[in-house]
Amino acid sequence: ISLDEYLRSLFNGVEASSVAEPGQVQLRLNCEDLQLSLDTAAPLGLLANELMSNSFKHGFPDGRRGAIEISIHRVDGVVHMVVKDDGIGIPDDFDAAASVSMGLKLANSLAHQLGGGLQFTSDSGCRVESNLTRL
Repeated sequence: ISLDEYLRSLFNGVEASSVAEPGQVQLRLNCEDLQLSLDTAAPLGLLANELMSNSFKHGFPDGRRGAIEISIHRVDGVVHMVVKDDGIGIPDDFDAAASVSMGLKLANSLAHQLGGGLQFTSDSGCRVESNLTRL
């Protein structure tokens, strides 16, 4: 499975199921041309889908326009993934590990399944990074 095509398809699905107007949130991809097996495509797709859904749901309220940028590159044998939006950001006291959100629990579980963890930061939006060792 082509990573680029897969992520574009997932974004289109998230956009179609969100309350956002078409084109309100743009996708920017900066991905290495990776070919994924079904065993890795499924959890990576679920993880990317959850992070994009969170951006749509929380980052762009009240018709706010913006973009979600996904960057995935192999660095020193590890796949470095960044999903970043330019939405309203996350609260200063946000603690993903303490969150009761099923979506965040799922995202953390999927990242661990792929050999990584998730780091959340807020700087002109929300930024989630992970180093995935099993891709």
